[in-house]
Amino acid sequence: MPWAGPSAPPPPQPPPAKSPTRLIALIATIGLLGIACAGSTAYGVVKALRATEPTAQRSLSGAAGPAASSTAPSTGATSSAPGRPVGVTGKVPAGSKASSYRVRKNEDLERLCDRWYYPKSPKYTAAVAPHPIAISVKDRKDLDFRTAETYLTTIPYDAEPALRDAWQPKDPAKVQLVACVDLVTIGAKVKSCRIDKPKPSSIPMKEGRYRLSLYEVATRRKIFETRLTGEDESCPFFILIGSDRAVYSGLEDNQLVEALRRYVEQ
Repeated sequence: MPWAGPSAPPPPQPPPAKSPTRLIALIATIGLLGIACAGSTAYGVVKALRATEPTAQRSLSGAAGPAASSTAPSTGATSSAPGRPVGVTGKVPAGSKASSYRVRKNEDLERLCDRWYYPKSPKYTAAVAPHPIAISVKDRKDLDFRTAETYLTTIPYDAEPALRDAWQPKDPAKVQLVACVDLVTIGAKVKSCRIDKPKPSSIPMKEGRYRLSLYEVATRRKIFETRLTGEDESCPFFILIGSDRAVYSGLEDNQLVEALRRYVEQ
């Protein structure tokens, strides 16, 4: 009778797939301390990293890509890119300040949204295109920090290098324009987002309404301003709950590109 060796262990079973619709809510409550703040209520801070569609499903040329399924209810409220500017003034807003140093990093450009400008930066000249741009977003009213839109999925992979570099500049010192995007008002609830922790529940997503202001880096001259309603209603992966325990719809890449295209590409 032949000798039988030990039987091979069964192959490991893959872990169960996680549902992409489930979220982890990280609730951070900051107490306001000190005599000067006595009587104030505690408030939470919020930072949301939004769920993005797979790259294959995103349109990189502005054409419609394959349809993706969505369970978000229709609200009937839509927003399109502006047909014409709301406030083209061409003037430097009151209170603007000239920086004593050159732009060195992307964080320097965010100061355009906080009154500063850089006289040593290249001027915006409409006759010479494209024009490098940086986009800075503040998507909460209860936080002071801003985030940079450094990758726009609607810019084609096969676009001319100069055009891609204009929308996604590698050298911040060459940037001519800064677009400041600020959440200004909050609308009605558009859907609910499920969360897993600290306990299973849901939080509302409300309509985010934003102001987009475009400035010349060298002078802080306002070139263009408009209002946009956020059409990105995808629930974030990670959430820090704010004082109103809600998240807001954000601006789609297409909305930003369509609003700014003529100033960047022409």
